[in-house]
Amino acid sequence: MTNNNDPIIKELLNDPRIFTRKEEFLNFLLEYNPKPVQAKDAFKRHLGNIRVFRALCLVEGTEDYSRIFKQGILLSKCAAQNSLEASLEKAKRIKMMQGIHARLHNGDYEDSDFVFSVADFPEPQIVPAADFLNSENRAYLLEFDMPLFDALPITIANIAGSRKKPILFYHNNILFNASDPRVERFVLHKTHMTHLESTVFNSAQEIADFAADYNAKMHEQYRELLQRRGKFI
Repeated sequence: MTNNNDPIIKELLNDPRIFTRKEEFLNFLLEYNPKPVQAKDAFKRHLGNIRVFRALCLVEGTEDYSRIFKQGILLSKCAAQNSLEASLEKAKRIKMMQGIHARLHNGDYEDSDFVFSVADFPEPQIVPAADFLNSENRAYLLEFDMPLFDALPITIANIAGSRKKPILFYHNNILFNASDPRVERFVLHKTHMTHLESTVFNSAQEIADFAADYNAKMHEQYRELLQRRGKFI
């Protein structure tokens, strides 16, 4: 049986990707009994991969554009700015979930960004990208596989400090559910990407047309709740 007091295991519990899944990780150790030095990689394989989306506004031919399509996902403060990776060491110093929530919610990304977001659906990523479009760039919707281990198991609603479900919000007149972890997953540092594909959008109208079916489905799914709030379209 893996010893939870082993120094290696104790150090792993400082990793935000593990301490936000502490109960699941400890149950994994109990069931599969990996060697401490193999525990992180074994747990990562156990969680598997997910297909996600990431939207960025880029100017074709620039360094950022070339770097993405040659080296993969970049950390981003906003849809128009990128760097190759975040500081995992900085992230590891945040030991409590509340600390992560506060850091994300306050937008405290000074010195070296360490968070970027992805989504299980394309719409939660590409709709906000419309805010960053200008006459020089285009919006790129990236689709790729990544380890679930690299994405924190928290939601936008968690970060806002609310426990109500569902928590609905609009962005550019498109309806989203902040309580759904598939709408936005937070990644603390660079992640390994496979099967990178991209779709290009030239205008906010193209993005709105793309998201129309998703918006209609969301309104139908939450019809009764929206009607009670007087916001059903």
